[in-house]
Amino acid sequence: MYRHSSHSNTCRHKPLTSLRMILKHVFAIQSTLLDIPFRLWTPFTAGKESRLKWRIARTLLLVYWIWCFIILIFMALKAGESVLFEPHGSKISPIVRVLAGIPNFFLTLRGNLVLLILAVRKDTMAELLQNMECLVYKFVPGNSSRSKTRKWLALNSGLTLYCLTMFAAIQILSWTHGLEFEKYTLNSYYSLNPLPFIIPVWVFITFQVCFMYCPYFLSQVLLSGTIVMGSIMDDCSRILNKKLKSLDERFRGLVECSKATGKQWVIGLDEMDSLAGEVELLIADRAALFQFNEKLNSYFGWLLFVSYVSDVCASAGMLAVLVADAEPSHYQFAAKLLGAIGFLSFATALYIPLALSTESASKTASYVYIATNTAYPLFGKNYSIRLREVLNDLRSMSTTFPIDFLASGFFHIERRFIVTTITLLASFGILLVEFLGNEESIKGRPATIDLSSILNVTGLGSAIFKNPQNDTTIKLVPHKHE
Repeated sequence: MYRHSSHSNTCRHKPLTSLRMILKHVFAIQSTLLDIPFRLWTPFTAGKESRLKWRIARTLLLVYWIWCFIILIFMALKAGESVLFEPHGSKISPIVRVLAGIPNFFLTLRGNLVLLILAVRKDTMAELLQNMECLVYKFVPGNSSRSKTRKWLALNSGLTLYCLTMFAAIQILSWTHGLEFEKYTLNSYYSLNPLPFIIPVWVFITFQVCFMYCPYFLSQVLLSGTIVMGSIMDDCSRILNKKLKSLDERFRGLVECSKATGKQWVIGLDEMDSLAGEVELLIADRAALFQFNEKLNSYFGWLLFVSYVSDVCASAGMLAVLVADAEPSHYQFAAKLLGAIGFLSFATALYIPLALSTESASKTASYVYIATNTAYPLFGKNYSIRLREVLNDLRSMSTTFPIDFLASGFFHIERRFIVTTITLLASFGILLVEFLGNEESIKGRPATIDLSSILNVTGLGSAIFKNPQNDTTIKLVPHKHE
C-alpha cells in the first residue's frame, strides 16, 4: 500500500472562492432545472434558509411524483392491453406490438426512479460537489482554469441542448404522425383504454409532456452533469499523465548522463529526496482522483445503469417500429427514423466522454510502468531507498486501484462497451427483420409489389399504372399443395 505524505491533504484545503463560483457557473443548468421547484440539486442548509421553503419544495415533489407514478401505471396497463388484445384488423406482429410499447414505459420509469432517488440522496450531492471543487483546485493550474471551465460549460450546454432538441423533435414528429394516422385533431377526444375515460387529445399530450417527458428530460440533464464530471476527471488524468511523462524524461536524462560519464549515480541524495517527494505528490494526486471516482460511482452508478437500460430498451422498441410496415402517414418514415437515431445516440454516443476518461486513466498505469523501468538502472549500491519505494507504491496503486465508471457494478463504461452496444442493437435490428419476414411467409399473406410506387413514374406512365384496366400490380400468392 502507498503511504500518505503531508501533501496528500492538499485536496482538503478550501478552494478559492473564484474557482467555486466558476464551477457553479458550469453546472448552472443542473442547479436551475433541478432546483426549481423541487430542490433536487442544492441540499438544505440549516441556519442559512428557512425550513418552511424546504418543506414546500419536498411537498411539491411528492405530489408531482405521485402523478408521475399514476402515469407510469397507465403506461404499463396500456402496454399490457396492446399485447393481450390484438386490435381488430391489425396486421402488426405481436412481437412488434410488445416492443413498440417499451419506449414510453421505460422513459416514464426512468424519470420516476431518478426523481425518487434524487430526493432520497440529496445530502450526498453536496459532498460530491465539494470533492469535485477540491479536485479541480488540486489539478488544474490557475492560469488554465478559465479555459478548462469554458470547455466544461460548452460540453454541458451542448449535451443538454442536443438531448432537448432531439427528444422534442422525436416527440413532435411522433404526435404529428399519430394524429394523421388516427385522423385526430387536437380537439378530438382520446379514449384512455383500458380505463373508462375520454379526454381531449391536447389534454392527453399535455399530461404526457408534464408527467412523462419532463421527468425523463430532467434525468437527461442529470446525466449530462455526470458526463461533464467525467470530462473533468479526464482532464485531471491527462494532467497527471503529463507529469508522469515529465518524470520519465528526467529519469531518462539521468540514465543517459550515467552512461556517458560511466558513473552509476550522478546526483546527490538531496536531489534524490526531491524526486521522491515529487513521486509522493503524484501518489497523492492519483489517490485524490481515485477517491473522487469512487464517490462518483457511488452516487451516479445507479443513474448510468438506469439511463443505459432505458435508452437501450427504447432503441430496441424504435427499431421494431422502424422495420414494421404499419401505421402509414406522411410523417411515418421521418418519425420512425429520427426516433431510432435519437435513442441510439442516447444509448451509445452520449457515453463517449466517459469512455475517453476511462482510457486516459488507464494510460496512467502505463506511464508509471515506463517511468519505473526507466529509473530501474539507476538503483545500485548508492540508491535511494525512499525513491524506489515510492515508485513501487505508485506502480502498485495504479494497477490495484483502477479508475473507471461503474454502472452499479453491472458493467464498465469504456470503448468496447459502446462498440458492443452498437453491434448488439444492429444485430437485433437484422434479426427482427428476418423474424418478421419469416412470420409473414408462415402466415401465407400475399406480398404485394406496386410497380408504380417502385418506379415512381409520372405523366403517362403514372396514368398507365393507375388505370384499373391496366392493372400491373404483381401479387405473390403462396402455392397451395393438393
